[in-house]
Amino acid sequence: KVRSDLHLYAGKLVDAPAVQAKGLFVLVHQLPDTPDLEVTAINFGAKPVDETVVVQHATQNSTVTDVLNPRASQLMVGAGGTLQLTLGAYEGKAFRVKGL
Repeated sequence: KVRSDLHLYAGKLVDAPAVQAKGLFVLVHQLPDTPDLEVTAINFGAKPVDETVVVQHATQNSTVTDVLNPRASQLMVGAGGTLQLTLGAYEGKAFRVKGL
């Protein structure tokens, strides 16, 4: 449902940021007809991950919403497009980064 709501099927892959954690996989998509981005983060590892990644094309102070858990606290993009990702073991999350 989230993929359909975001029109992710029509989005464009714009980045696969470098990460430090061995099991962490991150993709960044430009959503169609909007300046917003979608960030998919998956921890394939058995240990939790708490890592800062640089999301190219993300503007500092943009709001970040967990689209799989709307009740989760909003995040903010930091200086240089940084985004703090916290995932449990074998957990995946998807975020919408609001373009400014």
